[in-house]
Amino acid sequence: MTFEEWTKQRDRLCIAIFGLSADDLPDCTWYDYYESQLSPAEAIECAIEDMWSYEYPEMSDVWYGSNISEAV
Repeated sequence: MTFEEWTKQRDRLCIAIFGLSADDLPDCTWYDYYESQLSPAEAIECAIEDMWSYEYPEMSDVWYGSNISEAV
């Protein structure tokens, strides 16, 4: 999967869960997650844990409380 395809899948998940694309969320090392061969859902989980959990703890609640994160 190309980075562009991966990014589209990541954005679909972000929009479904957070109502925003990844570009509208706090900065993150998306390309590093892609290079590490994480799925888009795994990358979002890493972003929550690595980058957003301290400043935006509610993002974890939204992600893990959704049906979509359980399905991926």
